[in-house]
Amino acid sequence: MSDIQKHTILSLENYGNKITWETDHSDVTLTELFDAFRGLLVGITFTEQQVLEGMREYAEERLPDDDELGDEY
Repeated sequence: MSDIQKHTILSLENYGNKITWETDHSDVTLTELFDAFRGLLVGITFTEQQVLEGMREYAEERLPDDDELGDEY
């Protein structure tokens, strides 16, 4: 089996409960991983709204302001 045909697996364990997301390929996109992580967090009782707002806040805190981007982006 080539590397591209291997699975991708994410697992989250919380309070003794383990939730796993798995796909049949290794070449996952960021969107697939974000969707998987969102699903895992919902699986441990966060609401989808909490997860999405948290993702937005996380990104906003870490992204540079537009005027700080310069020519590199």
